[in-house]
Amino acid sequence: ILQEIRKLEEVVTPLQWKIAEHVNSLRELLTHDAVAESQVVAQADRMMSVESAVKRAQLEMLVRIRNVLSAEQKETLRAIRRRK
Repeated sequence: ILQEIRKLEEVVTPLQWKIAEHVNSLRELLTHDAVAESQVVAQADRMMSVESAVKRAQLEMLVRIRNVLSAEQKETLRAIRRRK
């Protein structure tokens, strides 16, 4: 499980930096008096694309972790979910 978390961190950390760059670019575009809608939308699309890649990597990690859990661990997980 720790190995899967480390893999995720290796993938996600550079993506988080990219998201920050996109957010800063978007913020800059929005500071102008006249905002170019097409530029703002294009920048937002680039940012959301990277966010989607992060979510996909997180989902992949969760699936891989779930696949290595024992039957007992899976049952414990189901019991925790039922309590919520």
